[in-house]
Amino acid sequence: MTIAETISEKVRALKPEQQERVLAFIERLARQPPASLPAEPYGSAAGLVQDLTLEVFRENRKTMWGSATDRELDHDRHLRRTDEEERQPGA
Repeated sequence: MTIAETISEKVRALKPEQQERVLAFIERLARQPPASLPAEPYGSAAGLVQDLTLEVFRENRKTMWGSATDRELDHDRHLRRTDEEERQPGA
């Protein structure tokens, strides 16, 4: 059953006054423009860098985590290795 069929079935079960309210709601909803995201970030996201390069990311990560290596920061590598081993039997 499609959504339209389900809605139709449920609306038919309502009293005529309730059906009118549903129709008014649908008409209001149809007149509203679709919701969209703001063109520019605002609030706490306003100052975020949008064109972060891998080099800048690694530099920031090094500043934040100090001397930790990429391997130390890649804490789930053993999970990926296990998954790869399971996909390649006998490897």
